Amino acid sequence: MRGQEIERILSRDIRQTLQRQSLQYDKLQEIRLRIGRPLMMLYANYEWIFEDIVKKESFQETLEYISNYSLYAYENELKQGFITIEGGHRVGMAGQVVIENGKVKNLKQISSMNIRVAHEVLNCADIVF
Repeated sequence: MRGQEIERILSRDIRQTLQRQSLQYDKLQEIRLRIGRPLMMLYANYEWIFEDIVKKESFQETLEYISNYSLYAYENELKQGFITIEGGHRVGMAGQVVIENGKVKNLKQISSMNIRVAHEVLNCADIVF
């Protein structure tokens, strides 16, 4: 299920690049997208850098999937710097910050995304109890 949640928000070419790797999604921690820079991934505590350069079109397609084609609808979340998607995964975003009256009003010209894959950690609080 986790693989489908992540794959469906990625542009076709990025999705195909990751599918060629035969990933185990329980080991996938992050996917990093920066326009004009190599596709990167944190997988099983190792950083992978791909030869594939993230194209502006691929980045925009991914952004549209993440926001369900309505980035405006996520304006409040963008003020915090991230959008939460199905499955509890968070997509951190960076770009130009618009400040009004000393507060973040909006994020525009988004140029990088960091997709953080949520993982369940069973029994992690046992030591506390």
